[in-house]
Amino acid sequence: MSLTGKVVRGSALAFVGYGLSRVIFFGVYALIARELSPEQFGAFAVGVLAVEVGVLVTESGMLAAVVSEKRHPIGKVASTAFVATAGAGALLSAASLALAPAVTTFFDSAEAGSTAQAMSGVIFIRALAIVPSGLLQRRLSFLRRLVVEPIGSVAFAIVTVVGLQTGGGLDSLIWAYYAWALSEVLLSWGFAGWVPRLKESSYKVWRDLVGYSGMIFAAAIVTRVTDQAAVALLGRGGQVGAVGQFRYGERLATVPLQLMVSAGGYVLFPALSSLAADPERALRAWVRSLEVVAVAAVVLAGTLVIAGPSLAVVAFGDIWEPAGAVAALLAVFCGGRIVSNGFTEAWKASGDSRSVLKVHGVEAVAMLALLVLLNPLSLYDLAVAFSVAAGIGVVGCITLRIRQRPKLRGPILRALSAPIVAGAVLVATFVLIASLIGAQRSSAGMLLIATVFAATYLPLVMLWSSTFRSAVVSIINSLRS
Repeated sequence: MSLTGKVVRGSALAFVGYGLSRVIFFGVYALIARELSPEQFGAFAVGVLAVEVGVLVTESGMLAAVVSEKRHPIGKVASTAFVATAGAGALLSAASLALAPAVTTFFDSAEAGSTAQAMSGVIFIRALAIVPSGLLQRRLSFLRRLVVEPIGSVAFAIVTVVGLQTGGGLDSLIWAYYAWALSEVLLSWGFAGWVPRLKESSYKVWRDLVGYSGMIFAAAIVTRVTDQAAVALLGRGGQVGAVGQFRYGERLATVPLQLMVSAGGYVLFPALSSLAADPERALRAWVRSLEVVAVAAVVLAGTLVIAGPSLAVVAFGDIWEPAGAVAALLAVFCGGRIVSNGFTEAWKASGDSRSVLKVHGVEAVAMLALLVLLNPLSLYDLAVAFSVAAGIGVVGCITLRIRQRPKLRGPILRALSAPIVAGAVLVATFVLIASLIGAQRSSAGMLLIATVFAATYLPLVMLWSSTFRSAVVSIINSLRS
């Protein structure tokens, strides 16, 4: 099968597999929303902030390095990366455990502190899955997306449901996280078919891996730590209920975002990495992908603007209506992250991790400035700040790419402008129609309008865009084969 066929088929398979796992997670969280109050879930959410940062630091760009490293034998690369990530995971689990009392004090919540303490072991367990996951992705294997992650989400669902139904409360979520992490570790190792050889680990190889992954790690840290710090500021002094509402709105908005980014990036990054020896061909392939990326961004952002509040009420219940408003305000954030990811995956694949750090730095600085400007933060202020910062990040990506390759100015702007402008006009039209007919008073009415928007926009794109039309045809043909 050609590389294009692999990318198209892989993206479709990754979309299906990852989508299945996200649907399962979403269903579980819908159940949690009806069992726990925003304050209870907020205490859990702030309790896992340190764990989420710890997982990110442990990975430290090593997964991307395992996928793309070509200078050393893969056995040495994998063994070295395993020693590095396992060691970092153990240290950071201990650090998270030690910081639990500080979490209690900062958020004025004993439940948040106990959650941070109990969840600290997840960091080490997740670290053990990094290298086998990278090996699977390097091979363009879809087992991780099609099997590992759906089974992990099923384990999470079973433990959560049983725990909640037997009165486990927040402890149910903690045990569910451990079940999810353990199942993914065991399955990843089983499918990777690899055993680390500690004798093959090498300081020189580690130094080369860090030379590549360091910038990726720094970029991820800049973005994620800024995001987590913003949420922490919202919840300081006991305002964990606001964090609960924000996290549910964020989850509603970012489930499809993660699906689109993961499905494309899981295959696009290794595919472009394989073309590193032919940069012009890689560049042409990347430019062709931009228009599809822009269409995906518009569909998600438009749906959130039109139906975000209604989706929250239908899925989680009336008490979570503020979370729906948050989801709508995060529309630009989600669309912007999809577009930005299209740029950063190409930079990562070409080994230009410095550019990834630059654009993430621009977005982080913008976010910090907005946090200062909007302090003290409200629930909705934080959502607006995320969207504005993401929009600035997209502008930074476009500007930097054009500076690097001035000849790409026209192709980039053409690929992005038509889908985005047409989508914005169509969203505004449907919102006006909904207002005129009073559909905003009905959750079902707004969901119907959002469906009509997507069903109208996508065929219009296919009419004017041969690139998007070819992508759709390729997906259909690859799934049939």
